[in-house]
Amino acid sequence: MLINKRKTFLAIALLLVSSGIFASPGSSASNPFTVKKAFYQSWVISENEKGTNVVLELTRIRKGVTFDLIIFRGVRMKALVSATKRGAEIKSILPSGKSRIKITIEVVNLPDQLIYHQEGERKVFFLKDLKRKNTRFY
Repeated sequence: MLINKRKTFLAIALLLVSSGIFASPGSSASNPFTVKKAFYQSWVISENEKGTNVVLELTRIRKGVTFDLIIFRGVRMKALVSATKRGAEIKSILPSGKSRIKITIEVVNLPDQLIYHQEGERKVFFLKDLKRKNTRFY
């Protein structure tokens, strides 16, 4: 009976210690920024001039993190970064049809994601919660 109590106590103590280690603030290395908003919005100027904007609003960006590319609907596009008061806004444009907008895109057939660099290492943040906004007509 005493041995079982010791084993139970030891198991609980190990669980508490290990959960404390994994819950410490230093373990959030996988979150170098916070996504405040993430959405896409189609737009139409004319029959030939249309596309989709992808917009990410980020806060709490760690020092040394830079943003490179957005992959949306299997297409890789350059990330256009603008500084904001609390972080950054990242946009990309997926043109459609005979658009006058000249943006280099490449079909890659990968899931929606933001590609960034941290401490010289290329990393991926999957965009699982992109919201769709209503189409804008100009």
